[in-house]
Amino acid sequence: MPGRTARSLANRGVPDLTAVAPQEQALVGSGSALQRTSVPIYHTPYWSVFTLTLAAVCLDSWLVPTLNTVAPIFSSGLLLILALRRSCLRPPSAPSTTPPLALWRLFGFLSQHLLLIGAGTAFGDILNGHHSRGFALALAASKYLILAPTAILLSRAEWRDCGRLYRAECIAASIALLTFFPLRIFNMAWPWYGQILGRSVFALAHFFVPGTKYLAALTPTLIGPNLEVTIVFGCGGLQAIKLFQILFALLLVVDWNELNGGRAVTVYFGGLAVMLIANVFRITLLFVMGNTSWRQHVIEYHLSAGWILLTLVFVTYLGMTYRWMLKEVKG
Repeated sequence: MPGRTARSLANRGVPDLTAVAPQEQALVGSGSALQRTSVPIYHTPYWSVFTLTLAAVCLDSWLVPTLNTVAPIFSSGLLLILALRRSCLRPPSAPSTTPPLALWRLFGFLSQHLLLIGAGTAFGDILNGHHSRGFALALAASKYLILAPTAILLSRAEWRDCGRLYRAECIAASIALLTFFPLRIFNMAWPWYGQILGRSVFALAHFFVPGTKYLAALTPTLIGPNLEVTIVFGCGGLQAIKLFQILFALLLVVDWNELNGGRAVTVYFGGLAVMLIANVFRITLLFVMGNTSWRQHVIEYHLSAGWILLTLVFVTYLGMTYRWMLKEVKG
């Protein structure tokens, strides 16, 4: 009895190693998972430059709403993510080639962004005012200067090395910068593009709805026996393009290392055209169905039905082009 008591007292407060072992393994597993996640980041060359750019652009847009332009945020974020995706191809033991950023470069980078914030605050009324078409386009282009301070972070030689290393990623980010959600372009083109859209819908619809009339105006109107459809700016296809760009960007992020860059660019611009054509058929279908007994359903559900149709068009188009975009596997 004394021996048992001594052993129980000696073991009191000492954890059972067999019970602790699984917990230790779980902690070690979570640590290794975190390490595996952090390795691609720190082994991605120039990751700090891309991260600083994205963070500064987001901060500027948040502090000064007049500088809020979606394209620079989208393109800089896409460049960072695609660079991280490329780093997955590097062996885990590969040393990092990220050059250290000099303090004077960081100070210059932050100073230029502070100047941009001050300028955006001071000239906010001008940036938000109504101007002629050419001056408004120039002001819209000036908002892209929000990316200019990034140039000071690296030397010319380092920028050349970065361009060689991330040539495909830079092309993808540049295309996103110039084409993502082209609101200004649509605004400028609407007077003549709206007429092309309206007449295209009329050319298709009058075969199915006899007596259809077309009223030319800044917002074209199709007049049918039971329903009139006015094509406003919001129906011009800009949202269809935005939907395609977001879904296509997700595809790039997931399959970037398996895609042929040149073919992906071709599929991208082809997809923009397909979505604009699909928008013509969407409006035509709504007009034709609205002049039948389905008129009330069209009025109630035409927005939801439009999004479903455009999503189906994207899935169909991707199914037809996806395999062609992939890199050829050399046997």
